[in-house]
Amino acid sequence: MGGWYGWRLVCVVALLALGCRVGLAQIGPRYVLDLPAARHGQRAPEQGSIALEPDGRATIRVHGLTVALVGPDGGVGPSDLAVLSLQAGRLPVSRMSASVARAVPLVYTEPPAAGWDVGPAGHPMRAWDTLYLRKGQARLRVTAMPGGPGTVATAGFMLEIGTFHATSRIYVSCAPLAAGELAALPQRLPGAELVLAPASDGQAMALLRRAGNQDLFVPVAAPGGRYPFALLRR
Repeated sequence: MGGWYGWRLVCVVALLALGCRVGLAQIGPRYVLDLPAARHGQRAPEQGSIALEPDGRATIRVHGLTVALVGPDGGVGPSDLAVLSLQAGRLPVSRMSASVARAVPLVYTEPPAAGWDVGPAGHPMRAWDTLYLRKGQARLRVTAMPGGPGTVATAGFMLEIGTFHATSRIYVSCAPLAAGELAALPQRLPGAELVLAPASDGQAMALLRRAGNQDLFVPVAAPGGRYPFALLRR
């Protein structure tokens, strides 16, 4: 009798362990990308930079890793990962360049618009989905973020980018931010150091930074400029 109960206990423990493994798998990254390391002739700088283009595109560079935000015209420069920072339904598929649609891994909100299909390079994300990318010493974690309280649709993406030891957190909004939304952002996203959001005209990208320890984001760069930012040890 004791042996029967012993085997029963072993089976229960095994099932619990299997359930834990399944649960952990479900809360892990939805996507994992491992890219070849870049070859540097010299040591990569321990900081990042954001370049804002007049056509609404933006490029984030950190430690040999390049992340590009797709512009309103569907264009994007050479990059390791592209982020569609506009809602998928607001950008016709026909305006997406072939390089974005087929070659460069593309992150965008899910569900996509009707007829939206970028093939295996596409990485649709719902709220709280994550993507983890590694390229040499560079690390990137993308999290799809919901909007305000009570909303479930993806309102933007949080990019934690840097190295294993130090990172910066950049929030990329999928839509222009009204004054009230911008004022509430420091409380809603306390970990963000920088914010990239489409301007009200939808044709340019605005860059804002947290003003010291204040619950306030202020503009720091105009289109056509480049903004360096530090990586913080966590």
